[in-house]
Amino acid sequence: AGSGTLFFTLASILVQLGNPTSGAPTDRSSEEKSSPPPRRSIRLAVVGQGIIGVLTGMAITTWVYLPYRANTFYQSGYTLLLQQNPDQAIPALDEATRLDPTKDRYFHYLGLAYQRAARKAKTTETRKELFMLAQSAHEKALRLTPVNGYIWFTLASVMDDMATESPPLIKRERLYRVIEKAISLDPNNPEFYLVGAEMAIAFRDRQYASDWVEQVAARYPTLAAPEAQRGLIALIDTEWFFENRDPVAAKRHAQAAAQCPQQLKDLG
Repeated sequence: AGSGTLFFTLASILVQLGNPTSGAPTDRSSEEKSSPPPRRSIRLAVVGQGIIGVLTGMAITTWVYLPYRANTFYQSGYTLLLQQNPDQAIPALDEATRLDPTKDRYFHYLGLAYQRAARKAKTTETRKELFMLAQSAHEKALRLTPVNGYIWFTLASVMDDMATESPPLIKRERLYRVIEKAISLDPNNPEFYLVGAEMAIAFRDRQYASDWVEQVAARYPTLAAPEAQRGLIALIDTEWFFENRDPVAAKRHAQAAAQCPQQLKDLG
């Protein structure tokens, strides 16, 4: 926006400079106004060419060169992230966001790189700092495209890591609100319900887990995973672990396990 404003401002100046009547006294004859001195015409031509050159250079830099350079850094960082090198990916992705802060995917993948680096960090302080940077990068991506359910979902993954830190970096209720937002934007994605339920089960929050399991089961009645998660929720109720052979949980897990091979075969 700033470059565009400057472009039109300089263009307006150029128009004024090229107008031979600009600033002329009102008592001059029309013949004098229409016949500027030759030297002035030459000066105006030189100034005009210079301004046009500056504007052209600015346009090329703003709309061609910088986006190209930003995408180059993004591709490099993305490749490093796929190669499980988040520490090396971060500088490249950060530079991409600096050169072109209009792309949500640059901030999104920068956030993912910070999250993976945090998971590898050895000290609590380093993990905390990196998780906070991961959250910030995701939030910047969402300011650009607030209706992207998948970015909300990966932000939930970051918040899940933050909530499991000791002491927790965020409250679980914030995590659950983000999951609900992702589901509301993409209600046909079973992964959002299942992973959200898995997070809630890990925190032993039965109500959230049960709500999401029942919602996905209603949408996809032949999916085995919700049945397995119902078994885990039963374990929350009884405070037993798998080796205690809770009969309800064991039955549900056995039913889910029997369905999984066929479902995998169908998907393959």
